[in-house]
Amino acid sequence: MTTKTRIRTPIIAVACAMLATYAVAGAQTVDTSFNPGANGLVWALAVQADGKITVNYTTAAKTVTIDVAPVATIIVSSPNGGESWVVNTSQNITWTSTGTIANVKIEYSTNNGTAWTPVTASTPNDGSHPWTVPYASSTQCLVRVSDASDAAIFDVSNAVFNIFSDSTEPNNDSASAAVLPLGTTGNLIYDGGNNQDIDWYKFYVPPAQAGRDLKVNVRVTSPYPNPLPPNWRSDLDFELLDGALGVRGQVFGGSDNETLYLPNVASGWYYIYIGYCTTSYADSSDYARYSVSLETGTDFGLGYLNGRVVDGAGQGIEKVFLTLYHFPDNWNISFPAMTTGPGGNFTVAFLPGTYDLNFAGKAGGRSDACRNQPPVNVVAEYYNNKKSRSQADHVGLSAGQTVNLGDVALDIGAIVSGRVTDAGGNPLANTWVGSQDAQGFSADNSALTNTTGDYSLNGVEIGGAKLRFSRSEYAVEYYNDKPTFGSGDLLATQSSVTIPNINAQLTSGGSISGTVSNTQGHGLSINVRLWSVLDDTFVRAGISSLTGSGNFNFSHVMPGDYKIYFNSAAAGFAPEWYDDAASFAQATVVHVSEGGTTSGINAWLADLFTDDPLVPGSSMIRAAHITELRSRINAVRARYGLGAYAYSDPTLTIGVSVVGALHIPQMRAALQEAYDLAGRARPTYTDSTLVPGMPIRAIHIAELRAAVSAIE
Repeated sequence: MTTKTRIRTPIIAVACAMLATYAVAGAQTVDTSFNPGANGLVWALAVQADGKITVNYTTAAKTVTIDVAPVATIIVSSPNGGESWVVNTSQNITWTSTGTIANVKIEYSTNNGTAWTPVTASTPNDGSHPWTVPYASSTQCLVRVSDASDAAIFDVSNAVFNIFSDSTEPNNDSASAAVLPLGTTGNLIYDGGNNQDIDWYKFYVPPAQAGRDLKVNVRVTSPYPNPLPPNWRSDLDFELLDGALGVRGQVFGGSDNETLYLPNVASGWYYIYIGYCTTSYADSSDYARYSVSLETGTDFGLGYLNGRVVDGAGQGIEKVFLTLYHFPDNWNISFPAMTTGPGGNFTVAFLPGTYDLNFAGKAGGRSDACRNQPPVNVVAEYYNNKKSRSQADHVGLSAGQTVNLGDVALDIGAIVSGRVTDAGGNPLANTWVGSQDAQGFSADNSALTNTTGDYSLNGVEIGGAKLRFSRSEYAVEYYNDKPTFGSGDLLATQSSVTIPNINAQLTSGGSISGTVSNTQGHGLSINVRLWSVLDDTFVRAGISSLTGSGNFNFSHVMPGDYKIYFNSAAAGFAPEWYDDAASFAQATVVHVSEGGTTSGINAWLADLFTDDPLVPGSSMIRAAHITELRSRINAVRARYGLGAYAYSDPTLTIGVSVVGALHIPQMRAALQEAYDLAGRARPTYTDSTLVPGMPIRAIHIAELRAAVSAIE
């Protein structure tokens, strides 16, 4: 006898467990592997074409048939592994399903399933969903589709797929460089997010266009945010290489529209390397869109520089960078840096203008400037044999004209190497190491430590040099464990000679903080300078106190003793050293300990006086000098609870009133009362007794000014 009956929950659970053994729902399959064989019980399980499960069991008494609800399944069909989809293109996510599922939830992962990002929380279960591929460049992507009401029913792509930032990807090295045609190629993407993109391109100059000038322009095309955030900037740099991957030039600066020119270009393949671009724009916080334009011509309106870079023996030096800095300085336009060729010869083409020329083993001497050419061991200098840009001879370029610089002789530098660690001896990667000559000049020669903390700096000034070490979150120091240039050890540097084991151990240091106010207690924004007691020639650091509050803070200061100078003259206040001192020698020492904060280094600054300083014998004493002294003295009196002093002829008319000897004794008396209340020693004055008819001299005013400043 066969009957349908209500089945206990445990039997249904067994049936569901048995269902898990079926790879494909809908196939006519029978499984008896779960037969317990006890008490004569025999099981049979079948999955029907409509998705229902039939469970039969037979005892000696009867056979029972159970219809279990249809099976619900989801299977992702696309993307299912190996696809390559491009950012911002429209794609379809597709899947199949069985059973009753009204809506599905769709998610994607860019890290092989570690984290998931929603595509849609709920969409009809129709087997397809359009998807605009997001800015999420990765080779570890998956899609997950699940029942919107039951997360336990889901499927994931069988294998990872790719999201590329543009159709030229992957182009992360020269071997995979994407080929660009002459002309403009747009809608390229620089990924500055977790993947930190590097883009390589190559292009071909045909024989028919050889001998012309090549123009390479790379520019950001992403829309700017509106309004522009504070301190926002848009910037892009690139390198131009020949077919043998020799660097022909690099452009840097604060511009996002950069151009290089290569005069008299030869036919052949060339490469473009883009390793840096800002990525905060209106359509993305991690990506930048840009275009590359390639053209040849003879009428770009360029001026030309040519010459030869040689060593002291007159031998040409190849691969030296010649960088053109605009004069006057404008960081927001292109700075081209072109390399010398065989024999040290160079021809540089660029837009008309006035330039300061830098010759160096690195582009602009920067440690991070050129990624595809090791630095050349020459001591950097500016034209014409100048150590700094401020001393450089300017060079003008005119359209269609060529300036011949002749031979430019450079010294072959010394080489210094060593290791940088933290206080625990752990290596510090990406520490900046720079050199300066014995007088403190530097052509921005620097290097970065590698992952083991090691560095090798060439192009070091010969005849004596000092090294500076700096890294974010650590105190700056000079070799050997010194806080300033003046206190640093001088290395005996010689041409082509390596000095090894110039090591540094950096600490986090301590901090110094305080407030700068005027005599009324209002915060001031002025320049505050930090000096080491070991060096009264070279300032350690300078910062500005904050507008409004007047607060300042020197962080990551190397442990030791320092002095503070409040350089306030430009803001209209009398400068001074801490604490109310007139000179470095008189300044109060401020101690800094490792990890400590030295606070309360405050200054109350007085307004500058008119015609300060007065020159004895030549400065005329005017009513303005008396009026401002009276005002300052009354402000001091008010601080000590005294009323305004009752001066004779209290109102002086500037340019009309005659200044007489009577005015000086009254001001001295008014100030003396404040000194007495403050418990301070009374000032002493030249000509302690002045009588009517005696001339007022500059010294009388100067002494009163000093006395007022001392108590303010």
